[in-house]
Amino acid sequence: MAKRSLVSYQRKGSSLVDDMVEQCSLCEMPKESSSEFCSLHNTALRNLENAFSSWNKAYDGKISKKECLDKIETLAETGQSVKEMIRCIRGKGGAT
Repeated sequence: MAKRSLVSYQRKGSSLVDDMVEQCSLCEMPKESSSEFCSLHNTALRNLENAFSSWNKAYDGKISKKECLDKIETLAETGQSVKEMIRCIRGKGGAT
C-alpha cells in the first residue's frame, strides 16, 4: 500500500501549497498514478524484467528468477534503486 505524506511544493503560477501526495512503496518520491512505485523504481523494475529475459535466453532457459536476481544484486554495476527493487521482489515472494 502506498504511503501518504503531507508534502509542500511549488505549483506553477501559485504559492507554496500543502498537498497530499501518495509516495512510492520504496522511497519518499511521489508514486506514478498507475503503480505503487515512483518513476525511478518503475524503471528499475522494467530493467530487471528485461535483464531476466536476456539472462534466461543466455542461460538457455536454465536460470530461475531467484538465481538471476542473486547474480544481478552482486554486480558492482548494479545501482541502489535496482537493489531496492530486488529486495522488494524477494519480500513479496516474486523470485522463485
